[in-house]
Amino acid sequence: EETGRDALEDLERVLRVLRESGTPVSRRPTLGEAQRLLDSARSSGAKVDARVSGDLGLVPAPVSREGYRILQESLTNVLRHAGPVPIRVGITVAEGRLELEVVNPLSGVTGLPGSGSGLRGIRERAALLGGKARMESREGEWQVRVSLPLDGIRWSDAIHRSSGR
Repeated sequence: EETGRDALEDLERVLRVLRESGTPVSRRPTLGEAQRLLDSARSSGAKVDARVSGDLGLVPAPVSREGYRILQESLTNVLRHAGPVPIRVGITVAEGRLELEVVNPLSGVTGLPGSGSGLRGIRERAALLGGKARMESREGEWQVRVSLPLDGIRWSDAIHRSSGR
């Protein structure tokens, strides 16, 4: 019964990704274009301290595309729930992993991010790629940390093949 439930959950994740966008995969932004997201957050009044460590060229395209979307959703959540606060962004490529971190202070927060579709989407994207996502309130900050393997992509190759992208 548990195996069947796990398989059904995996299938539901795949179907959500397939429904997500009609944009061809090759035209979806990657982390190489993350500066656009950072500039957009800054233009909304946020003070963004971003650090990139490692070679983004080592990140496979599916991981880079999903990393971009995770970063986008994380920044959107900060601006939606906390407003234009200081945001610390870390993008690290090391030891066969892509590590993403988005941290902002809780002071002035109008409401903690809930279990809405944005956070759920981040978790699902990470799980789809065999990674992990952790979101929590800790030491006066809201922290989103995502770790994605650069190899071992579980479903994304199958998704792209089955959707003709």
